[in-house]
Amino acid sequence: MSLAGLLGLIVLIIVGLVPILLPFLTFRSSLLSSHKRQLQLTRDELITSYERVLATMRDLEDDYKSQKISSSDYEREHVYWSQYGIRLLQVLEGQIQKSDVSLQNVDDEMLRIDQSVEEAIHNYRIALRSLQKS
Repeated sequence: MSLAGLLGLIVLIIVGLVPILLPFLTFRSSLLSSHKRQLQLTRDELITSYERVLATMRDLEDDYKSQKISSSDYEREHVYWSQYGIRLLQVLEGQIQKSDVSLQNVDDEMLRIDQSVEEAIHNYRIALRSLQKS
């Protein structure tokens, strides 16, 4: 085989492998971006809930000042909504700190996927060899 033929074969193999390998390369980035998007959606929902708590507390304050509710009801509701807002903030802070850990979990999951694919290929080769022997 000539040098030009060998180079042509190598180029042909590379061009043929690119469309086959491209989905595997983009899968990891899409899995990671999907996980980040889910974290952002959860964070946005928590922030929206916290803003609703603040609005409810402002309305509660207005109702108390206009004497629409009694002081005992106001105190009970104020304590409830304050505690709820505090819990939301704690979850938000914890979620931000956990996001770095959860990205590591995505890497671990991708490693497990890679291992399962390699195991399936290995099992396929063993089955193929056993069929060829028989």
